[in-house]
Amino acid sequence: MAGSLTLSGMADGLLSGQVTFGPSTMAGKVANSEILNIELVANTDYVVKVPSEAVAFGVFFTFEATSAPELKLGSNLSATATGFPVPAQGFACLPLYLGTTELKFKAVSPPPVFQLAFV
Repeated sequence: MAGSLTLSGMADGLLSGQVTFGPSTMAGKVANSEILNIELVANTDYVVKVPSEAVAFGVFFTFEATSAPELKLGSNLSATATGFPVPAQGFACLPLYLGTTELKFKAVSPPPVFQLAFV
């Protein structure tokens, strides 16, 4: 069975009451049976090979009471210097752009170990 990632939620207290979204599901082509633990070193790219059949990925961080460090997300198509900034708290998930063979993570102040999974 191929993996999947489902997101759903609700916004409450709006003038119109509440709005529920989802569930929205991204379905994979194959089962990717690995969850990677990522431990960053300051100012150094951490490169992960993307499985050939992967269609999306998710990163899962710990929740802390302090403000989260910024993580830069890049790939073989985009350097981490100009990469997408992500707060290293909670989770983030994105589909993979066609031709993405590597994901790259970088942080000035590394967060605690976090997990990466492919769908």
